[in-house]
Amino acid sequence: MKKIVQSATPKYLGVTETVPTTRTVVITKGERLGAQDANAGDWVLMAKTVGGWKVGVCYRWTGSQWINLEPEYNYTEQYQAALYHICEIEELMKETGHFGALFAKVLVAQQALIDELLVNQAFIKNLVVQKLHIDSDTNNPNDFETKINKTDGVLVRNKNRTILHIDPQTGQSAFNGDIKANKIFLNKANQDEGVIEAVNNGWKLVIQPSLEGIELCIMGGDGGTMKKKQLYTYISGGLMSLAVMGSISCSNLFSSQTTFNSWEKVDIPTTQYYNGMTNIFTHQGRLVLMTNTNEIFTSSLEGVLWKKQNDLLTDERRLSLLSAISVGENIFTIGSENNKIFLFKSKDFGVTWDNTNIEAHEVFSDSEDVFILRYDALYKISANFLNEEKIYESHGTEEIINMVLNKEVWIVQTHDRLLHYFRLYFSTDKGKTWHNRARNGYACTIAFGEGFIFMGNIEGLKKSPDKGVTWVTISNEEVRSLFYIDKYLIILSNDENKGGIFVSDNNGDSFSFISCGYSYGFLSMVATPTARIITTDVVGMSGGSRKAVLLVNKNKQYF
Repeated sequence: MKKIVQSATPKYLGVTETVPTTRTVVITKGERLGAQDANAGDWVLMAKTVGGWKVGVCYRWTGSQWINLEPEYNYTEQYQAALYHICEIEELMKETGHFGALFAKVLVAQQALIDELLVNQAFIKNLVVQKLHIDSDTNNPNDFETKINKTDGVLVRNKNRTILHIDPQTGQSAFNGDIKANKIFLNKANQDEGVIEAVNNGWKLVIQPSLEGIELCIMGGDGGTMKKKQLYTYISGGLMSLAVMGSISCSNLFSSQTTFNSWEKVDIPTTQYYNGMTNIFTHQGRLVLMTNTNEIFTSSLEGVLWKKQNDLLTDERRLSLLSAISVGENIFTIGSENNKIFLFKSKDFGVTWDNTNIEAHEVFSDSEDVFILRYDALYKISANFLNEEKIYESHGTEEIINMVLNKEVWIVQTHDRLLHYFRLYFSTDKGKTWHNRARNGYACTIAFGEGFIFMGNIEGLKKSPDKGVTWVTISNEEVRSLFYIDKYLIILSNDENKGGIFVSDNNGDSFSFISCGYSYGFLSMVATPTARIITTDVVGMSGGSRKAVLLVNKNKQYF
């Protein structure tokens, strides 16, 4: 889909030495080198010599001719894109005349922004110093300060007390404060090293490597010598053992098996190898799976046996099957025809596709209504595909990247191309008014729960009880995908080494880890009345290409 949008959306092509008289321009530095055909609105950067200086001038193809983009302050976005691109090219960075002239142009167009950068930010590739002292007020002993040097080692102080000190002579470290961490690793091989201890009133809790594997024990009650283990747990050979010295008192005692054997690995029956990207959903009582090689498969709701429905790899309409969605009796996606991008629909599980003649760059749905993205605006499409209603339009340097919605809340996620952050805009009145309810450093995934909205990305997971007005962090797990199935909130971790999923049945107040038995990158998940299915990222290689599988669980009692 991205390739389709890029072919129709004005874009920066790269650096050229000469602007031609036709649409075909020779790119010397850019994403694609050599002769490239420009679409209307595309622009390039040409270097010309004036008075011994190399001056960068942007030119835009109007559809019939190339025009220079001057004065520069009227074309901020175009020159900013050229500057970002040239900063990433090492050999052009060395040509100070070229780079300096282009940077001067951006100074004209973005003087206020550059002033802010010069005052408050520094861009440094390598920093080598003998002494480093960070202190906003050297006369105030109560403020935060950090010293790194040969004498002090590493010294961090706040409120006139030492928080962290690493002695440069002995290597010993001391920390005074609370530790909040997602993970703590102990990698010492010796039994007496890598110990975590908690001591209180003659009792000690210890977590440490042992001869058996790893042990956790609570010790005490023998005069303080700490040799009598009151509770002893060790893990070895994949088994956990627990020994208790004394009586056991509990209200309930349960035993349970793991879920390793509950998940079945299912190969996708494709003749093509692909990069693991798939799109899976239910439609008309069947499962539909689409790959980035434009192959379409269908299955019963168990998801174990699959039938190839169609192969659109050579279809000139370039249908974006990874963006396909199910709405009523139709499957919708985006494709191109006559050099334009349209909304297509299929009533026979992707065997045939009809052009609705509605221009669109992306498609969304709340399971009943169809919404499309076209350039910088979102539209709601009527049931007869004859009318459309604009419900949202982006502004400034923001671009729309996603829309999620249910019957009560519509959410639009945008990306600021200049400042590189992401925003969530909420509407509770069917798009009449919109409110900025969240700002993130990374794109996020959204899930609707019972009375809550959940938002996750690589920074963790948050939930809101009031439709985005307030948010509270409920997990530090890096979220790749997020789902709310039945009453369960499910996290697919960004860490493919986890080999499982995180499940909560209390709206994120606590999570249980469910092992799937395979350490793949988990992309997406779908639930049916008879199974849970996870799509994976990369499993195996063939000739430099990758293949993926599905993980199918028909034992739903575990989540």
